[in-house]
Amino acid sequence: MNLLDENAQQCSFTIVGEDEADPERGLLSWVSPLARELIGKQKGDVVVWKKPSGDQEMEIMDFEYIQEHTE
Repeated sequence: MNLLDENAQQCSFTIVGEDEADPERGLLSWVSPLARELIGKQKGDVVVWKKPSGDQEMEIMDFEYIQEHTE
């Protein structure tokens, strides 16, 4: 998921399971505050990331759904 913040800075995140989360690598647990804001949203939607340093609006630039196949 690619997001654009209010300062025109772009960032990318992948929403993953709790055991795969690694925020430094852009892997957010599906239960994290930002991921919970993003789930169910679409390209062009604006979400508010509630951070300890203050709320930050971010626009969803694009995203893709990747389903892992396990056999």
